[in-house]
Amino acid sequence: MFFLAYHLNWGVEEILGLPTEERWHYLRQLTGQLEGERDAIEAARRR
Repeated sequence: MFFLAYHLNWGVEEILGLPTEERWHYLRQLTGQLEGERDAIEAARRR
């Protein structure tokens, strides 16, 4: 829950108000975004 609240600036009530599957959807999206950014940074460092 902290992961979503921190990165999306959502409150606890907003997050808990979402259905569980929707929370997982946002978590997967955010994880993918952050992994993509990390991979881009690592690729840039290798150049």
